[in-house]
Amino acid sequence: MEGAGPERRLRICVLQSSYDESTSPCKTLDPDACPALWLEPYHTVDTVHILKSTAVKQILELSKESYDVFINLCDGAWDEDRAGVEVIQALERLDLPYTGADLQSYEPTKETMKMVALYSGVLTAPFRICRDMGAVEDAGKELAFPMIVKHYNGYNSVGMTKASKCMNLKELRCQAEKMIQEFGGAMIEEFVDGKEYTVLVAENPDDPANPIAFRPVECIFPEGETFKHFDLKWIDHEGIQWVPVENEDIDRRLREVAQKVFAALNATGYGRLDVRGDKDDNLYLLEINPNCGVFYPPDAMGSADFILSLDPSTDHSQFARHIIRCALVRQRDKVWKKKISPQYNKAKHWFGMYALRDIAEGEIVDENEGKPHCIVSREHAMGNWSEDEKDWFQRYAYPLGYDIWVTWSKVPEEWKPLNHSCDPNTWLVGLNTVARRPIKRGEEITIDYATFSVNCAEFVCSCGAACCRGVITGADYLAPWLESKYANHISSCVQKLRQKAGVCLAYRQQQQQQQQQQQQQHPVGGSDHGKVEPTLILKPEAKMPAHSQPLKGEFFDNVDDSLQVSM
Repeated sequence: MEGAGPERRLRICVLQSSYDESTSPCKTLDPDACPALWLEPYHTVDTVHILKSTAVKQILELSKESYDVFINLCDGAWDEDRAGVEVIQALERLDLPYTGADLQSYEPTKETMKMVALYSGVLTAPFRICRDMGAVEDAGKELAFPMIVKHYNGYNSVGMTKASKCMNLKELRCQAEKMIQEFGGAMIEEFVDGKEYTVLVAENPDDPANPIAFRPVECIFPEGETFKHFDLKWIDHEGIQWVPVENEDIDRRLREVAQKVFAALNATGYGRLDVRGDKDDNLYLLEINPNCGVFYPPDAMGSADFILSLDPSTDHSQFARHIIRCALVRQRDKVWKKKISPQYNKAKHWFGMYALRDIAEGEIVDENEGKPHCIVSREHAMGNWSEDEKDWFQRYAYPLGYDIWVTWSKVPEEWKPLNHSCDPNTWLVGLNTVARRPIKRGEEITIDYATFSVNCAEFVCSCGAACCRGVITGADYLAPWLESKYANHISSCVQKLRQKAGVCLAYRQQQQQQQQQQQQQHPVGGSDHGKVEPTLILKPEAKMPAHSQPLKGEFFDNVDDSLQVSM
């Protein structure tokens, strides 16, 4: 991490969860973090304690103070009375740069962690989430003793005691019942007997697919202890020793576990993973703790602090600079990638998508590759939707493939009202919308519906372009001139439909070649056998022939499987 981080002087605001209105068992045990120790005097650092009840108001006020970045150390769980996810929601809504986990990666469930681990090739102990004692009985039959009972989703070893490790069904029932009664659920897991490790991992702004994993450490428990329960973690923690992992193979594999899980979670910021190793040195993920405690005072260091102090490749100062750089890069990319936004046009009394900045020719305007789409089959829509919804489908839905249609989300905030133009400033490249020519800030984003829409409801066009077609029909996608104007910037579905209908450019070229061959074989005055009639070529303003009128929905019921588009 040498040289990581910003070099200019920054005004930094540190956000910490306040315990003033909290009944948390950590209230008198959790010291304030002090990142200023490693940032001042070069940077100016203010620390603000955030209450859960006033988090949004406090962040709103802080947004007016011109801070360059917020170091967000708030870590309250969703069921706690301490500030947590609402702080991130406010920071996101106000477009403020901040360190640490984003909304998606702030508090993944333990079940999600384990699913991600297994699908990433990382071992995790067999487990069961239990909400009632019936599930506990099932766990007692399915899993092998010894078992350990944990909060089903919490951190900080909350609710755990030395008795949480259960050797038989009687102990399991007792511990699980306590956890369920107090927290509403329990995670019962087979106890991995062996060593315990912890690994710190952080996002890599230069290569997001390869997070940075720091030197792992092993937890040396005091005599008589085999796992971190609440008292050992928070009260008797001086009995724990942290030592660097000396075995190079285990070091490497621990880092790989951290990198795989962090990347698979699409996490941001940083996190600390707890891992157990059995007698054969197989490694099992216990959990990942996003926004883990760090920057504690030197006399009260947490496990992440020990990692930073024992890793020769970094230190607290470099780590602080690194996460700040990550925050600033994320914010820069977020602002740069947000190129368009829906806006109301008073003259049209309608909404459209408008450019938030200048966009260069060939630049992606709206990135849809690898993004969620609201998809539905036409059969389902026509058979189950209301008349208003069917009308929306007819006006706005477009096909991706055989009976697979994209329609607007049920969430209005996700709508993208992209309007038609006969001379648009964007076109398609795969699923992405790309600038067809340079676009100025404030310019409306438009696209030709003929390049992707099939059977849309007819409407009068008001684009004002010199080449305006006047009336846009559901059959425009079959116009013979489409490729000559847009080349391959046409949806794959429309291309296949045009080929099926015999109006695509490649088809016409093939027919013309066949015609030339026939003419060479049968000169004028010779036999008409095998003669190919010339293909009808229309100008954009020409009236569509009868055979190109809008196709009914049943058309899709009769096409072959070659139309199907892989999702």
